[in-house]
Amino acid sequence: MIEYQTQESIPDIASFGKMLSGGYLPLAATLASKKIYDSFLGEYKDMKHFFHGHTFTGNPIACATALTNISLYKKYNLISKIKKRTIQIQSRIEEISNLDLVGNVRHKGLLMGIELVSNKKTKKPVSSQKRLPQKIFTEAKKHGIYQRTLGNIVMVIPPLAISEKELDFLLDGIIKTIKNVSAQI
Repeated sequence: MIEYQTQESIPDIASFGKMLSGGYLPLAATLASKKIYDSFLGEYKDMKHFFHGHTFTGNPIACATALTNISLYKKYNLISKIKKRTIQIQSRIEEISNLDLVGNVRHKGLLMGIELVSNKKTKKPVSSQKRLPQKIFTEAKKHGIYQRTLGNIVMVIPPLAISEKELDFLLDGIIKTIKNVSAQI
């Protein structure tokens, strides 16, 4: 469930955000090692307080949502389902990589970044003059999906509970979108 566990590493500081409440409510948490935690302990006069806080600190509704969300991860064995969807994405990476406009595909779990380039060999990004993000967004809507880009990178970040059928629909739509935008550039 936590990437640092997958990597078998123990960080000094780890932060958690959207996974806690599913992005439905503003909530984040920061965990620290005992060494980091202890560095903020002391008498008031020592001014070792961690001077950081937010309006939403300790929001009981967000915390209750997080607790329920975490229990649903367990109840519905979401991590196992994510592993299956990860394999499903992996099985489509070559198909995506072979598209004319695609220079590179980066993937971890259900996250994927598809780099769009004007030249596959040199990996030269598509010129900003081509208004790629707008073209991707407009074309994707024609295929029933909303697709976000960060410059020339098509971001794929589906819901963790996405079904096999829904993920195929999303990936098919992305492939059609990239093919059609490629013809426009």
